[in-house]
Amino acid sequence: MDALLLEYYQFKGLFEKLPNLINEKFEYDDSLLLTLLSFKTSPLFYSKKDKYDLYTKFNSNKFNDFIIECAISLSINNDYEKLLFLYGMIISDTTINYLRQYLEQIVPEYPINEAINMIDSIIADKKEINIKESLLDKYPEAFNYYTYMDKLVHRPLVRIFSFFGSTNYFKRAYKKMKKFYKSKTKKKIFKIEKNETKYSNTYSTKIFNKDKNEFTLDDKIYKFEFNDLMDFINDKIYKKINALNAYLFDNYKDNFIKEFNILDDKKI
Repeated sequence: MDALLLEYYQFKGLFEKLPNLINEKFEYDDSLLLTLLSFKTSPLFYSKKDKYDLYTKFNSNKFNDFIIECAISLSINNDYEKLLFLYGMIISDTTINYLRQYLEQIVPEYPINEAINMIDSIIADKKEINIKESLLDKYPEAFNYYTYMDKLVHRPLVRIFSFFGSTNYFKRAYKKMKKFYKSKTKKKIFKIEKNETKYSNTYSTKIFNKDKNEFTLDDKIYKFEFNDLMDFINDKIYKKINALNAYLFDNYKDNFIKEFNILDDKKI
């Protein structure tokens, strides 16, 4: 559904590559990483009739514009809690973007959310994790919406999505998300069917793409296996994070403009 387990390990891997001068500024635990990574998916839990339709908007190209606005806000008033939050948004956005493109071509017979859940099942098997247990049993402080998160996203939400009510909206969404992950029996989430929210006992080996069938990412043709896809995605993430850091800490804008596809007339 959201590749949360996969993204968690990507986040952990990111810290191994960050400069020590940045890394030592962060304070986090596993619960917090899961919380930050869940932001993009959180509107899914808000309401059956979400008049704001943020989940659809978050899964459009405009989410990249939203990330840019958050980065501009941080460049004015940098804060390491907010920066870590922004890292989480970049990881979740980049990962889901490329996973969707890949899975829709490699395993088109499965609904996309069910296929993404298979990815987390594969990761769970590899890490010997019982993915069907309640995440709140292991990470009791996960899925809380913090004040600093709202301070980072409020104005960008207004600018990009014309959405003003962030505090109450995301507190409600996170509360419902916490309840969902507390349960060991995953139920249907509004428009997403139950088989797309739960983790099945099996998964399609076609996901590994051992035959190296061709697929397209961003209008370019590739034919590598799933592990190579993850290397590809992680490389994209690291380039974006490095470009963001250069922009925030060194006022070096060129790579930031390149990696986030910022238009020439955009003031940053």
